[in-house]
Amino acid sequence: MAKTRPEHHSELQVESPMDYAQHEATYNGFLTAIKWTIIVAAVSMIILYFLVNPLIAQRIQAAKSSLSVGQAGRRLS
Repeated sequence: MAKTRPEHHSELQVESPMDYAQHEATYNGFLTAIKWTIIVAAVSMIILYFLVNPLIAQRIQAAKSSLSVGQAGRRLS
């Protein structure tokens, strides 16, 4: 048998060069989507804070008034 080495990779084969313009456009689109997602989430949280906070204040006030009514009833009896 002959002792010869086969050439597995004789030269580098590049299928296609990278399209940098398309790569940068996709990356910029990704960054824009992330930016707007963060902005929408922050605005939503601020809106929810102002919607929910008065409801919580009303419940606390109602709880305080029911406690004071209950205590006043006990004092009279």
